[in-house]
Amino acid sequence: MSDNIRLSLESSLFYFRIGVFCFLVSYLIDKDKNVLNHFYYTLIFTFSVLILYAFIQYFFNLHAHPSRISSFFGDELILGSYLSRLLPLVIALFIIRPNKNDLKKYLFLLFVISTYMCVILSGERSAFFYINMSLIFILIFVRINFKFLVSIIVIFTTIFTIFFLTLENNQTGKRLLSRYTKSVIDTMNLDYYFNKDKNNEKRAENTIPGRKGIIIFTNVHETLYRTAFNMFLDRPIIGHGPKMFRVKCKDPKYSEIIGYSETGSCMTHPHNFYIQLLSETGIIGFSFLFFIFTYVVFLSVKYLYYNFFKKKKIYSNYNVCILACLLITVWPIIPNGNFFNNYLMIIYSLPLGFFQKNFKW
Repeated sequence: MSDNIRLSLESSLFYFRIGVFCFLVSYLIDKDKNVLNHFYYTLIFTFSVLILYAFIQYFFNLHAHPSRISSFFGDELILGSYLSRLLPLVIALFIIRPNKNDLKKYLFLLFVISTYMCVILSGERSAFFYINMSLIFILIFVRINFKFLVSIIVIFTTIFTIFFLTLENNQTGKRLLSRYTKSVIDTMNLDYYFNKDKNNEKRAENTIPGRKGIIIFTNVHETLYRTAFNMFLDRPIIGHGPKMFRVKCKDPKYSEIIGYSETGSCMTHPHNFYIQLLSETGIIGFSFLFFIFTYVVFLSVKYLYYNFFKKKKIYSNYNVCILACLLITVWPIIPNGNFFNNYLMIIYSLPLGFFQKNFKW
């Protein structure tokens, strides 16, 4: 029913491959637990190489972007997304490793902290939110020895303080700090709520003509979201077809530009899975992803209930980490990529294959 059937089918016709991919990963783990070792060492090596070069870029000013580090991803500014989404999987694979002495635990802690700092250097605010969300989730739900937990807090605080001071004394670091603080306040128009004086009222009115209030992330994001939502209202049940946002966003009937948007009302996708599915596949397509989100939240609440009220642990620490992966993947509020992008969906769906209901090494 798409206006451009060929364009829509090229990304959606074989989308079932993502499900096959997840089942294949799960099948391989069931058949041979050494697959977990292969994944662990591969991810540790990949992370280490990316992190090492990212720090080299930062300290020796080798990066092309003025305030963001991309490591070996080059022009693709996806370093933070890659690290933040797969870190809980790496933690899960470390948890189930046998013969973990204190030295290995502290070395892995340094690895996690290095990954965290590298995500900050990437300048990806969404990735920064995801890594904080997943680590907090893991710290709350995974049972950690109290002594080691204190060590985590002390080591993390010390290293992060030193790292923060290097940001203050580095030109790129200063721009990064601004990107996470002042830039967020400015682009989201938060000044209007922090200081309700006349100057801020004028500023709010100048930023978004005729409107006062918080902007959803940026003018560009809000423009894309509103345009996509207008498309959804026109075809609420089946949508306009996969990949049709890039075509329909030019239509004056749907486009709604908020403030100054350098891209107008158009990009290849609206930068949010849920908004994209509403506009391109309607309630039918949206309900599929929303069901997964609801189910992941249900599993998390169920675990919380049994763990804290019934004093019964229904999931292993390994599965808790995988659950953290799934939660940040289907989280609806933060901007993300194109739902029909092959690379993104491989990275996003990979942890699903690792979730083992009755895991046994």
